[in-house]
Amino acid sequence: MPTVLAHDVVERANDVLNDVLSARWGDDTLLNYLNEAQYAVVAARPDANAVNATMGCLPSAKQVLPAGGLRLIEVMSNTDTGKPVTLIDVDLLNEQVPEWRKVDPPVRAIDHYVYDDRDPKTFYVYPTPEQGHQIDLVYAAVPERVAGLGDTITVDDIYFNPLVDHMLWRAFSRDTANPAGASQASIHWQAFATALGLKVKADAAMSPNNG
Repeated sequence: MPTVLAHDVVERANDVLNDVLSARWGDDTLLNYLNEAQYAVVAARPDANAVNATMGCLPSAKQVLPAGGLRLIEVMSNTDTGKPVTLIDVDLLNEQVPEWRKVDPPVRAIDHYVYDDRDPKTFYVYPTPEQGHQIDLVYAAVPERVAGLGDTITVDDIYFNPLVDHMLWRAFSRDTANPAGASQASIHWQAFATALGLKVKADAAMSPNNG
């Protein structure tokens, strides 16, 4: 659970910007940059804001993540029995049970789920569950917006430095009066990207399909 306050991140950014009194950029501007940085972190590393939750199912093969869900990480189990729900290849399921998406009499235990990285907020389950049947799952969520300096950041504390670097990239990118602004922005972008292993393989690395 995050413990770092927005104040701590903004203060670090101000130190680098030589603006400890927040006279030039201002707290509101840097808070906006902090929120942008949180979104960028989660886009690159969905596990940075992973949520463990219990979800009530629709009486359908197709299921959608709860509000605020960004990307499925894993379906764990049926809540009531603890029976695992395992990932299955859709081609295999199509071959073995061609009409698996058809709504038969609903059941009280899900055996398998199917996930497609191209549709990250949606997954499919088999067999079709009862309305409200509960499953335990893990998903990446959109980070909550930080409204004030006293708020706690949403992503894990380990992302403190990447947050600062992304904020500094934004600040220096807009500092047209500073001849060194562009080069400083580039340095902080590279630091952010390096820290996160940005991004090409991030979604694939977090996908349930990679087991």
